[in-house]
Amino acid sequence: MQNRILSFVLLFLTITVANGQEKKWELSANIAFGYGECGRYFDGWEHTSNELFSWKVGLELTRHFNDLISLRTGIDLIGDDDDFDEYVWEGNRIHSHNINNEDEAHFMFIHVPVVLQYTVGRWRENRHRLILGIGPSLNFTVKNNTYDYNADYIGGPTKGGNTYYAQRMSALNGEKKLKTFNIGIQPSFAYHYRHCRFALEANIGLLDLNKKQKVETGHRRIFHIWPTFSYYF
Repeated sequence: MQNRILSFVLLFLTITVANGQEKKWELSANIAFGYGECGRYFDGWEHTSNELFSWKVGLELTRHFNDLISLRTGIDLIGDDDDFDEYVWEGNRIHSHNINNEDEAHFMFIHVPVVLQYTVGRWRENRHRLILGIGPSLNFTVKNNTYDYNADYIGGPTKGGNTYYAQRMSALNGEKKLKTFNIGIQPSFAYHYRHCRFALEANIGLLDLNKKQKVETGHRRIFHIWPTFSYYF
């Protein structure tokens, strides 16, 4: 019995050491700053869109199946921020980020990519590598911006002595803009050198995140693109 236990322990240590030598698993941390967009919006009066400053930070785990194929996953926190301050007269109305919150967007997501990677080039004893990747991503909304309309200051077509546009849009006041779950496609192109990874990544949302409201609000499909730096421990 003791011999069997000893044999099992030796076999386990042998497999562990072999896996460590082949580096089948790699842990890394990443940080990125880039561009985002959260779709076209129609409020019954006009179309607008939010172009966002986007950032990403998180941990990644890569499983190497052989010298060419690997699978990368992890967990990231994504932040989107558009704090555009503008006052514009359009006909008989004025709008700004203080009146129409469409000029202002603040979102945050938990992001889980599952990316299959293929090494398209390597040289100098595998220290330099070019890697293509693509796979699905799961995104969960953890900070959801709300609509903020002030019926006293939005002008527009009048009906019955009141501002019809303002009455209609006030129905959205305080409502959340996005649904809580999104699935996307994440392509990437990366250059690896020793412990460092330099990549260009995108996150293309496939679902319409707009919540059904009393007022027509169009469609929202989230899109991100990031230059990303990762460091492997």
